[in-house]
Amino acid sequence: MDFSELFTESARQVRLLAHAKGLVSFFDYRGPNIDLGIDRDLMRSAMHRLLLVLMESIAHGFVTLSAEAAVADTDRWLVTVTAAGTGAFAPDDTLACVLQRHGIRGVDVAGPDMHAQWQEPLATQPAIDVALSLHKARGETVAITWQATLPARLIDEPAPAQADGAPAWLVTDVPGGLGSVDYRLRRQGWHVRLLPSLHAAQSLLDEGSPAGPPMLLMVAESAPTTLADLERLRQLSPATWLVLAVLNGSPALRARGATPVDIRVLPLSRAEIDALARHVDPRLSTARSRQTSPVPQYGQAMRRVLAVDDNPFNQLVVRGLLELLGCEVEIAADGQQAIACCRAQPPDLVLMDVHMPGMDGLEATRQLRALQRQGVVPPFPIVAATAMHPVQGRQDCLAAGMDGYLDKPLDVQVLNDEMHRVLPMQPQLQDGNPKR
Repeated sequence: MDFSELFTESARQVRLLAHAKGLVSFFDYRGPNIDLGIDRDLMRSAMHRLLLVLMESIAHGFVTLSAEAAVADTDRWLVTVTAAGTGAFAPDDTLACVLQRHGIRGVDVAGPDMHAQWQEPLATQPAIDVALSLHKARGETVAITWQATLPARLIDEPAPAQADGAPAWLVTDVPGGLGSVDYRLRRQGWHVRLLPSLHAAQSLLDEGSPAGPPMLLMVAESAPTTLADLERLRQLSPATWLVLAVLNGSPALRARGATPVDIRVLPLSRAEIDALARHVDPRLSTARSRQTSPVPQYGQAMRRVLAVDDNPFNQLVVRGLLELLGCEVEIAADGQQAIACCRAQPPDLVLMDVHMPGMDGLEATRQLRALQRQGVVPPFPIVAATAMHPVQGRQDCLAAGMDGYLDKPLDVQVLNDEMHRVLPMQPQLQDGNPKR
C-alpha cells in the first residue's frame, strides 16, 4: 500500500467538504515513497477521521494537509499526518461534540489555547500505538497530528523527473484554486505562469507567446469553464497537455476517455506530478513526446518569504499559505533568528509576527531597517502578521518601519493582495515570470 497515494485519496475525499464550506486548502506529501505493511482500509479510516475533525472544526478560512515519512529503524517507518487550519473556528462545545462523534473522548477543548496528547491502539492492531495530539494556539490555529511507527519498506523507483524549465500555464480565478499544484510544479522544475481565466490563456495563444505555447495547460474546474472550451484550445495548441482539474465526484469525470482533455482529481498525487514532468524531461522523453519546441532553458526564481512566528503550528499554517501562493518559505522562531536569516540570505519579503519571546517583531524590524540603511542587507518589505489590536497594532508596526499590517488569522486572498502591493517590481507575483 503506497502511503503517498493513500494520503492523496484521503485528502480528495475531504476536499469536497472543504470546498462546500468555502475553505481554501493546501496539500503536500514530503518524503520517499513507502509501502505500508498494514491494512489499507484501517489506515484510510484513521486518516479520514483525522481530516474530518479538522474540517468540521473550522467554519471558514484555510486548511493545510501534510504527511511525511522517515526511517525509524529496520523495516519500520515513522509516519506523520498533520491537519492544521486558521480562520473562524467552531465554538468549543461544537468542537467537543465533533471529537466525541469521531471517538475522541475526554479532551478538554475550552479556551483559546490548549494542547492535548493521548495514545490509542490502531484498531485491530493493538500492538501498534498511535500518538494523537490536538492543539489550539491563541485562538488563531487548530492543529491535529497523527503519528505512528509502522512496518513499511521503501518503494524502489527512479529518481523524480525534472521539467527543466518547460512552460506550464495554470488557470484559476482564485488564489490557491489549484491547491498547491503551482508550488509542487515549480519544485519539479516547471516554469509556471498563473492566469486568471481560460479567456486569458486563449488570448495568449492567439497572439503567439514569444516562448511558444505551453507544454502543460491546467485549468481548475469552475462554472465558466467547460470541457468544450478546453477542447477548442486543442486546435490552437495541439501539442499542449490539457488538464482539467476537478473535485472528487465532478460530473466532468464521466467524460474520461471520450475527450482529448486529461481530467484529474485534486489534489494531484505525487505520481501524477512526476508523470507530468516525465513527459518533458529531456532525459526520459523523446522528441515525439516533446512536440512543443524549443523549451526555454532558464531557471525560475520563486518568491522567497521569511515567515517569523514562535508557534510551531502557526508556522505550519503560514508555510502552507505561502506555498499555496507559489513561494519558497523559510521559518524563523523569533526576531534574533529572523535577523540572522536575513543576513545569511536576504528574502524577497518578511512576514513578521509581533509578540514573540526574546526579541519581538517590532525590535527585529527596527534592527533590520538599521542594517538596510547601513547597506549590510538589501532592502525588502516587512509586513506584520499579528493578532494585536488592529488600530494601535497597526500604528506600532508602521512606526517600527513595517510596510504593512495583516490581521490574524490570515486570509489567503488578503495575503495575496498584500504581496502584490508591497512587491510591485516582481512580475512573477502577477504572471509567474521570473524576476528580471
